Amino acid sequence: MRQRDRKMLRWLLDEEMRPFWRVGRDENATNGLLRKIRHALGVPMEEVAEKVGLTVSMAFAFEKRELSNSINIKSMGRMA
Repeated sequence: MRQRDRKMLRWLLDEEMRPFWRVGRDENATNGLLRKIRHALGVPMEEVAEKVGLTVSMAFAFEKRELSNSINIKSMGRMA
Protein backbone atom coordinates (compact mmCIF):
# COMPACT_ATOMS: atom_id res chain seq x y z
CA MET A 1 0.00 0.00 0.00
CA ARG A 2 1.37 3.40 -0.92
CA GLN A 3 2.23 6.02 1.70
CA ARG A 4 -0.46 8.38 0.43
CA ASP A 5 -3.10 5.64 0.73
CA ARG A 6 -1.99 4.85 4.28
CA LYS A 7 -2.20 8.53 5.21
CA MET A 8 -5.75 8.70 3.86
CA LEU A 9 -6.74 5.53 5.74
CA ARG A 10 -5.32 6.94 8.97
CA TRP A 11 -7.34 10.12 8.46
CA LEU A 12 -10.48 8.05 7.85
CA LEU A 13 -9.74 6.03 10.97
CA ASP A 14 -9.42 9.25 12.99
CA GLU A 15 -12.83 10.29 11.70
CA GLU A 16 -14.30 6.90 12.64
CA MET A 17 -12.71 7.07 16.07
CA ARG A 18 -14.01 10.54 16.91
CA PRO A 19 -17.14 9.20 18.68
CA PHE A 20 -14.97 6.90 20.78
CA TRP A 21 -12.64 9.57 22.14
CA ARG A 22 -14.77 9.89 25.25
CA VAL A 23 -15.12 6.16 25.51
CA GLY A 24 -14.85 5.94 29.28
CA ARG A 25 -18.07 7.84 29.80
CA ASP A 26 -20.31 5.43 27.92
CA GLU A 27 -21.77 2.24 29.35
CA ASN A 28 -21.03 0.15 26.25
CA ALA A 29 -18.12 2.24 25.09
CA THR A 30 -16.48 -0.07 22.57
CA ASN A 31 -19.67 -1.05 20.76
CA GLY A 32 -18.39 -2.19 17.36
CA LEU A 33 -14.92 -0.69 17.72
CA LEU A 34 -13.01 -3.74 16.45
CA ARG A 35 -15.15 -4.06 13.35
CA LYS A 36 -15.10 -0.33 12.62
CA ILE A 37 -11.33 -0.18 12.83
CA ARG A 38 -10.96 -3.24 10.62
CA HIS A 39 -13.35 -1.79 8.04
CA ALA A 40 -11.81 1.68 8.17
CA LEU A 41 -8.39 0.21 7.44
CA GLY A 42 -9.75 -2.19 4.82
CA VAL A 43 -8.24 -5.24 6.51
CA PRO A 44 -9.95 -8.55 5.67
CA MET A 45 -10.89 -10.80 8.57
CA GLU A 46 -8.64 -13.54 7.18
CA GLU A 47 -5.62 -11.29 7.70
CA VAL A 48 -6.66 -10.38 11.24
CA ALA A 49 -7.23 -14.03 12.14
CA GLU A 50 -3.85 -15.03 10.75
CA LYS A 51 -2.02 -12.26 12.64
CA VAL A 52 -3.55 -13.15 16.01
CA GLY A 53 -3.40 -16.91 15.48
CA LEU A 54 -7.13 -17.61 15.33
CA THR A 55 -9.49 -19.18 12.85
CA VAL A 56 -11.66 -16.76 10.91
CA SER A 57 -14.77 -17.95 12.75
CA MET A 58 -13.10 -17.35 16.11
CA ALA A 59 -12.04 -13.85 15.07
CA PHE A 60 -15.62 -13.08 14.01
CA ALA A 61 -16.74 -14.41 17.40
CA PHE A 62 -14.49 -11.85 19.12
CA GLU A 63 -16.20 -9.04 17.19
CA LYS A 64 -19.60 -10.47 18.06
CA ARG A 65 -18.69 -10.75 21.76
CA GLU A 66 -17.64 -7.12 21.73
CA LEU A 67 -21.05 -6.11 20.38
CA SER A 68 -22.75 -8.02 23.20
CA ASN A 69 -20.38 -6.43 25.73
CA SER A 70 -19.04 -9.84 26.79
CA ILE A 71 -15.41 -9.49 25.67
CA ASN A 72 -12.62 -8.93 28.18
CA ILE A 73 -9.86 -6.37 27.90
CA LYS A 74 -7.21 -9.02 27.20
CA SER A 75 -9.18 -10.27 24.19
CA MET A 76 -9.74 -6.69 22.98
CA GLY A 77 -6.02 -6.06 23.20
CA ARG A 78 -5.23 -9.24 21.33
CA MET A 79 -7.53 -8.28 18.48
CA ALA A 80 -6.32 -4.70 18.41
